[in-house]
Amino acid sequence: MALRALPDGYSDRSSGRSRLIARDDLRPALEAAGLLDDAPVEAWGADLGDVEGGRRPLRIVEIEGIDFPLLVKPLRRGGLLGPLLRRAAPVDRAYAEILVVETLRRAGVDTPPIVAARTLGPFRHSPFVTIELLIPLVPNARDLDEALHAATSPRARTALLAAAGRTVRGLHGEVVHQDLNLRNLLVREDGSVAVLDLGDSRIRPASRAAAARNLARLYRSAVKLGHAPPDRVGPDVVRFARAYAGDGWKETVRAAAGPFRRTLPFHRLGWWMGKGRKGRKERKERNERKERALARSGDAADRGT
Repeated sequence: MALRALPDGYSDRSSGRSRLIARDDLRPALEAAGLLDDAPVEAWGADLGDVEGGRRPLRIVEIEGIDFPLLVKPLRRGGLLGPLLRRAAPVDRAYAEILVVETLRRAGVDTPPIVAARTLGPFRHSPFVTIELLIPLVPNARDLDEALHAATSPRARTALLAAAGRTVRGLHGEVVHQDLNLRNLLVREDGSVAVLDLGDSRIRPASRAAAARNLARLYRSAVKLGHAPPDRVGPDVVRFARAYAGDGWKETVRAAAGPFRRTLPFHRLGWWMGKGRKGRKERKERNERKERALARSGDAADRGT
């Protein structure tokens, strides 16, 4: 199987069942921590706890010789095949993820860097492996879903959605994201927005049709998470679209409305089928996220007084 190329400043090295793809300046510290010797995550360095991260919490580690904490993100499969394949992934998925991220970063699109990826197979040269990505921790950040729950004023929502619109516009100039949703947009402490989870994304500018489908997917997540009505264009859509498309925002909204309306009934059916224990769990998690967001917003207001 042909492995994909790496950006400048990265290299790969294998040993037994392990392969380490890493930034050249960090490779000595990572290899000294055991990432090339089948060492488990627990042995890599000091455990600094966990942070919320999509399907499950992500571990934070401090590795000797690297002066910033790292998130360890295992690549997991979602969708219908997720329970069957669990964490099995093609080995070139790690290369692709790093290449997409660096392509965006070098084009000026905000996305956290992947400084290394460790793959581990059941045997040497295995075509399917488990993959852990190492990403610098972004302090005091939260996803756009949580940030919108905490934004109680129109001014705050306008700032958030305008920043998100600019980021997605830059994204579509370089890459077609395969899972654009509110939880894959990260709001930094300064209010800027970064894009996350670029696995399986294709490096090519989004066509008008691909951009419309991507925006419809993003809006569908806003409907599902309780931020937007499904049957009309609310003010939040306008805030986002103006930043994304400028004077052409109305045309952008109309283009995204088509795929949104066509696919919404199928997704509503899926949401309905997901009710019950899974649905109750998701609603509980959503309410907890909203409460945490409001609490963090209140704490920030107290510090400012």
